[in-house]
Amino acid sequence: MTKDILLNKTRALVCFYQKGCSMCLEVEPLTDLLEKGNIEIIKISCDEYDELLYEFGGDGTPYWVLILNGEIAKGICPTEKSDDLFSFITDDCGISLSGDEFNKAMLEGKGKREYQEMVVAEILFRSKESNEDSLTYAARLKIVRPCISSETDEELRKCIRENIGHFIKRLRESMEKEGGDTEARRIMLKKLPEMEEDIYNEVKEIKQTKER
Repeated sequence: MTKDILLNKTRALVCFYQKGCSMCLEVEPLTDLLEKGNIEIIKISCDEYDELLYEFGGDGTPYWVLILNGEIAKGICPTEKSDDLFSFITDDCGISLSGDEFNKAMLEGKGKREYQEMVVAEILFRSKESNEDSLTYAARLKIVRPCISSETDEELRKCIRENIGHFIKRLRESMEKEGGDTEARRIMLKKLPEMEEDIYNEVKEIKQTKER
């Protein structure tokens, strides 16, 4: 696959993705839904054609590019703003899609992404070989996800404290098992209470982004 071949299309939507990319998984149900429309959908794996992504103006996956009459009409990151994505699909691409269909596909994708992320976090958490960075990543996922739905600051802080406490408890239980008392886990026990404010700010930022 080359850029010239793709630009030879009259009307097509090129969807760049990567295996293992959780955000790509989030828009996968929507991509499958669009294949039923009146536009050619071309899925490009960046595991095989990573240079193509940059040639089309993308800097990460997922990234979608609309081609009209042999030219790049518009490119978009489909996971940034849902309103912009819906407008891109219906107005720019001219695909007939209802708001209910769009929201249902995005909700399904969100569930798939969150499940994958939690599985990854659990694998990292249970791995005796996990280093400090991977344990920090696992901790953030396990603490951030359940707290996003908190409606008030008080509920948010309470949720974070409770989940940090739960993570510490599980970490200590893991360390009591044979071979589980690793240096990375000892460091994490000290770091977890100090992460509360950073996680609070991270969740606030996520919530503000969703409200835009």
